[in-house]
Amino acid sequence: MQVFLARVATQGLVILAVTMLGLGFPYSPAQVGLTLLTVGVPTLSLTMWARPEPPDPHLLANLGRFVVPAALVTAAAGVAVYAYHYTTLLAGPPGGEVPADFVARFEDWTGLSADDAGFSEAVATIGAQTALSTFVSYAAFLLILFLKPPSRLFASWTRPDGDRRPALLVAVLVAIFTAGLLMPWFTSYFGLTEAAQPVFTTVLPALVVWFLVLTTAYRFRLLDRALGLTELAGPATTGR
Repeated sequence: MQVFLARVATQGLVILAVTMLGLGFPYSPAQVGLTLLTVGVPTLSLTMWARPEPPDPHLLANLGRFVVPAALVTAAAGVAVYAYHYTTLLAGPPGGEVPADFVARFEDWTGLSADDAGFSEAVATIGAQTALSTFVSYAAFLLILFLKPPSRLFASWTRPDGDRRPALLVAVLVAIFTAGLLMPWFTSYFGLTEAAQPVFTTVLPALVVWFLVLTTAYRFRLLDRALGLTELAGPATTGR
């Protein structure tokens, strides 16, 4: 449930922010299909592996404490990644020369000619959407490790419970998604451009920053402090 709610909230915040900034639209219908990997498979697997537990008297509060920081941090980082790629692609290369094969691929992709008025905006939007979907997908996989930490490295929200299956699931999903980014049929099906160096040179550093900020938010209960709720009972399985 936490993974699903975090993804929905993240998408809503990203769409709102990008639209207000006037930077196109952050998702295409085909990219929504990535939720099968980022939400569908993890949610089904975690439900199957769930252990019987007594009812949580603070269920809604604990859901908010997990979902809200995850959504805010992921959306903020995602919007930054999207905006950087959108503005960079819209401005064009520093030298003003675009490789012919690059133009040909995007003409085929967008159905527009490089001479059309909307070609630059289409290229910027598609490239930025690819960067955003790549970042959000990796973040969704890693978020599972916060919910079910395999070690103390991810134990800022809850203690490790000894179950290594979620970590193995994350490793498999990351491997499948990364391999897919290198396969034209995969990227085409999900409305992504082919994997390119600029995507990884921005997405990977953004993931590191995202991990550090989210860890800090969970470990120091920043949401509770901001709302003045530090006196309320927190999760019984806090990682500290």
